[in-house]
Amino acid sequence: MSHKLLDALMHLFAILANAEKFSLEGRSIVESFLRQQISRAYVLKYLGLFDEYLENIRGKATEGKLKKRLSVNSVKVLRICTDINAELDTRQKHIVLMRLIEFVFTSEKIIDSQEKEFLYTVAEVFHIAPDDVQLCIELACNNAEEKYSDTPKYLVLSSQDDNSSLNTKTQIISGLNGVFRFLFLKNAGLLFVRYHGDESFTLNGLPLNDDLCYVFSAGSVIRGSKVNTIYYTDIIRLFSNFKQQSLLHFDVQHVYYDFSNGKRGLNDVAFSATSGNLVGIMGGSGAGKSTLLNILNGNNRPTQGKVTVNGIDLHRESHLLEGMIGYVPQDDLLIEELTVYQNLFYNAKLCFGNLTDSEIDERVKALLLNVGLSEASHLRVGNALSTSISGGQRKRLNIALELIRAPEVLFVDEPTSGLSSLDSENVMDLLKQLANHGKLVFVVIHQPSSDIFKMFDKLFVLDIGGYPAYFGNPVDSLLYFKQRASFADADYSECGTCGNINPEQIFSILESKVMDEFGFPTQQRKLTPADWYQLFKEHNSNSSKSNQRQPVQGSANQKPGWLQQLKVYMTRDMLSKFKNKQYMLITFLEAPVLAIILAWFLRYFNPDGSYVFSENKNLVAFLFMAVIVAIFMGLTVSAEEIIRDRKMLKREKFLNLSRSSYLYSKMMVMFLISAIQTFSFVIIGNLIFGIQSMTFDYWIMLFSVSCFANMLGLNVSSMFDSAVTIYILIPFLIIPQIILSGVMVKFEDLNPHLTSQRHVPLIGELMASRWAFEALAVNQFSNNPYQKYFFNVDRQMSEATYKKDFWLQKLNDIAEGVSKNKSKNPKVDVELITNELHKEALVNKNFKTAIDFTKANASEIASQIKPLTDILRNYYIEKYNNASAAKDSFVKKELKHSSVAMLNKQKEKYTNNALNDLVLNKNDFTILVQDGNSIVQRFQPVYMQPDPTTWFRSPLYVYEKNFFGMKIHTWYVNLFIIWLMSFILMTTLYFDSFRKLIHWVGHSSKR
Repeated sequence: MSHKLLDALMHLFAILANAEKFSLEGRSIVESFLRQQISRAYVLKYLGLFDEYLENIRGKATEGKLKKRLSVNSVKVLRICTDINAELDTRQKHIVLMRLIEFVFTSEKIIDSQEKEFLYTVAEVFHIAPDDVQLCIELACNNAEEKYSDTPKYLVLSSQDDNSSLNTKTQIISGLNGVFRFLFLKNAGLLFVRYHGDESFTLNGLPLNDDLCYVFSAGSVIRGSKVNTIYYTDIIRLFSNFKQQSLLHFDVQHVYYDFSNGKRGLNDVAFSATSGNLVGIMGGSGAGKSTLLNILNGNNRPTQGKVTVNGIDLHRESHLLEGMIGYVPQDDLLIEELTVYQNLFYNAKLCFGNLTDSEIDERVKALLLNVGLSEASHLRVGNALSTSISGGQRKRLNIALELIRAPEVLFVDEPTSGLSSLDSENVMDLLKQLANHGKLVFVVIHQPSSDIFKMFDKLFVLDIGGYPAYFGNPVDSLLYFKQRASFADADYSECGTCGNINPEQIFSILESKVMDEFGFPTQQRKLTPADWYQLFKEHNSNSSKSNQRQPVQGSANQKPGWLQQLKVYMTRDMLSKFKNKQYMLITFLEAPVLAIILAWFLRYFNPDGSYVFSENKNLVAFLFMAVIVAIFMGLTVSAEEIIRDRKMLKREKFLNLSRSSYLYSKMMVMFLISAIQTFSFVIIGNLIFGIQSMTFDYWIMLFSVSCFANMLGLNVSSMFDSAVTIYILIPFLIIPQIILSGVMVKFEDLNPHLTSQRHVPLIGELMASRWAFEALAVNQFSNNPYQKYFFNVDRQMSEATYKKDFWLQKLNDIAEGVSKNKSKNPKVDVELITNELHKEALVNKNFKTAIDFTKANASEIASQIKPLTDILRNYYIEKYNNASAAKDSFVKKELKHSSVAMLNKQKEKYTNNALNDLVLNKNDFTILVQDGNSIVQRFQPVYMQPDPTTWFRSPLYVYEKNFFGMKIHTWYVNLFIIWLMSFILMTTLYFDSFRKLIHWVGHSSKR
């Protein structure tokens, strides 16, 4: 309280004091009030101030200048009450009123009509209901025999039942001499108690005076020698509205948990809790608090034992408890870029599929008001380096994410970690209110203050090694440990002066060490965790568990459908990205900047002339780097997406949302970003480099390979728990795409164990860069506006040239070698001749042969094959001539409409010499190679006919591939393969296959 407020209250008490009848007993009420509000050092100071005001008022009264008693100062009283009204909260106003009532009653032992009118006036200024004023007067002034109002706001504890009261709650306590009367003022969240009787009782370690009313706050305990301890939790539950039959029973039945390395994490944990309780879980570092919490909330499955909710197994029948469990981890679950309101709003949309946006908006605003965040609702959440809201506000918002759907059981991990004392109390008040409304709340906490410690209804203490050490009322915990450790003051838990409890004493006793002969502590504990566990079993041997299976009322919230979830996830994700200006700037400037750098640096031309596209030596490098840039952008934009949401997903797991809707939302957002990035790259890069008329082809291929990289990045993001690990891994993903693309190093020049002469090696087939680059190179060569008119005839001429000049000659040479016994492996050579002619028959309808040369006489093979090769040679000579004539005819036709110069200009504009050399293999003088029983063409691979005996595998840069028996353009096959690889990665992402594989390998290595 401020000095101004205390000064006004002392003035108010002084006005009430009767000059003739004011007694020391009345002064003690003022002193008692001050002791509850301020430290002892200042009590005498404000008592002196009270005396000064009282003396001043008494002096003026004797002078006869003012009327007697309260009516004289009525105006002054109203002014004082009005001044202090804004500084007192509802709870304090009721306490002040109660002390005023006691003060008046103590002075005269009766409250006359004038004094009562004064009290009602004060209450009216304080906005206290008249009915509550009357109840406060009854509690402060009536004795045990007088008649009290019959209201549910009263609770009477006595040894006899009072059948005359219909509404007043009554609880029988055998052996109680006297009566305890509790008054619960729900609007103020305040509980008063008064005792009428002769026995000695203590409240929080301090003696109870039967003439006074006491505030019975959270954690308060009344102890007496002849009756059982009276706890705040038991009293407040009797006032609660939730009925016994609707109680939720949470039972932990002999739970054990072993880590993957075989180390035991929990040992025979067993306890029970019911709804309406705030249960604290405490333990030293490494005791297993978080492990226990993850068992209780269903995240981890116990090795032995089970956890039940109303008899339903939490781990084996979790579908029956859908929506009933909530979890608030220690770490933030907030989306940094969104505001406080947006975080809660989009979370609520994932909880309530049956509500409209306006209805959700109302709920969100009401909850923000309840948790004290309405004024901060428009503020961006931010992160540790850029904060807009305080730590306490962040923690309350994290809790609000769960409160919006009101789960029956809530688990909170370290809610006060890193918070100030005030923020800690505010957060715990929030959780306590939730428990008071009938919810069961479990809280892992490390170093609570006395006030927070007393808020708990139950306390579970865990010792090192996961051994349970205590379960019961937190106020009794210190008594329990002191008694077991044979302390001299084992009957006292609270401070005798202030009533505070020091929870740290629990661990001081729990972990106390044996002293050596010199008085120094050793490493040996007086009582081991196993010893405390044995004491725990003895102390809790009679604890009851609800084994009876009872129906549970599931959540009334209807989760949204798959499409609704997808929409919410996408909207939330895109909004968070749009709000992050740095992310947007880097993401969408990255592609055009890289395009400018690559295209400008690689725009080669002769300094003596102008830029000519066909003479640029760097097109191959540009195409290759475009593919690598697309992969790089796709990886970097997606590599942190899932790992960033992992903690949030862990909480949203309790909402039982669709994993596929979340993953598809990520894919769609990533694909959209990749589409924009690759489009800007192609537009700018192609413009600078001079690639014309093929913008869509370039974009669709780079977009596809970037989508593949998106899927690869999402898989990587799902695999690991550290962003650092992911970014270390990215080079290991990109470098193979560079080396094994067939551009930097030819496939035939790789390690012989990896290569294949007939087609791209398997290791290369796994690289998306190989498929994308091949498709771009082949398409740029064959489908540009100039070459596409000549490609078919050039292909026929190339095929005829290869067959008549090289392939047939090779067959004749091999046959002659076999006939003259010059072959090193005649069997293989004969098989080669048979296979090659068989493949020729498959593609050449004019050539049919059924000769099996493997059964022919070796000396006759040359003579048998000669007529066949002559037929084929004549066929291909004719084919070449026809194709050449068709090309000449087309050129002549074109020259009628344009000149040779214009045709050359078109050729310079759309074709590129360096790319031609690459796909025509002009830099390699090897025409063909013999590989086992086959001949492999090296001559102009882009014109090569696909091997009819294979599916889609072929040498690099082949124009068409044999795909399921059909000849399909390499462009479409490669595009299909890239998306097939992406689809496979989608499947592994959905099933989290790589993460499971890593865990399996990790577990296997530890065995």
